[in-house]
Amino acid sequence: MKRQLYFLLLTFFIFSSCENGASAFRFSNFYDTPAEAIAKAIRDNDVKKIKEELKSKKININFKDKEYEVSLLALALVNNKKDAFKKLLELGANPNVENSYCVGPLNTAIRYNSNCDVYFIKTLLEYGSKITPEFFSKCNSYFALDPITETILYYNKEDKVNCGFKILKLLTSKLNDPGFLLSYNDSVNYRQNIIYNCLSTNRNMSALKYFIVDLKSKVPEKIFIDGTVLLNSHGYMSLKEILQDKTFVFEHSEYREKAKQEILAYLSEKK
Repeated sequence: MKRQLYFLLLTFFIFSSCENGASAFRFSNFYDTPAEAIAKAIRDNDVKKIKEELKSKKININFKDKEYEVSLLALALVNNKKDAFKKLLELGANPNVENSYCVGPLNTAIRYNSNCDVYFIKTLLEYGSKITPEFFSKCNSYFALDPITETILYYNKEDKVNCGFKILKLLTSKLNDPGFLLSYNDSVNYRQNIIYNCLSTNRNMSALKYFIVDLKSKVPEKIFIDGTVLLNSHGYMSLKEILQDKTFVFEHSEYREKAKQEILAYLSEKK
């Protein structure tokens, strides 16, 4: 019951975040602050003005508005001001600057992605955005999701699968950790495990297929799960056993069923 409540709250959080996004990323939120002129320069994509303001007025390049804690970098990102965004990074903006909820530029770029333009995600990674910042351990919050988990959550529907692939390819290309699916596979930290997040309520079989079949990442012999994966379950089970359960028969989702079958075929070949 507690896990079901968690996912209901998480779903509410997602939709409320999207609804409140427009007001949080208004340029006017920076008016009457030391960063007003820079915010206006970002609005106009005026890179020369941004540089002049930062140099002449000694404004903190990682300045955040008080109400929403949105950074100048996030302001440029969500408003699709690519020139201003790149200039801020060139001038030293922190690609990992976070608000008190541990939401940073990379997660913001994933969450507010427009038309699957991965420019902001790619650029942030080039400038050193962390792929595994372990937000959950720092923020002690169910809503503090690392970038890969964030992508699994936001891109689980059929019309978003291809975009999710593009993002996951960018993230994992910088990961350099063939054992990343093994991490947090225990009774305390399992909610942060990548496989668990693919299997739980969202059932992102496409992402799981990408990690296992395409990347050929190491898969633990058994995975710690709870009732969000299989009802009334709490403990270790093999991935094959989980996917063969009737809960994972996707009669009304051809793309999920296809991805699941590819995973099972791959696991059988590996034996």
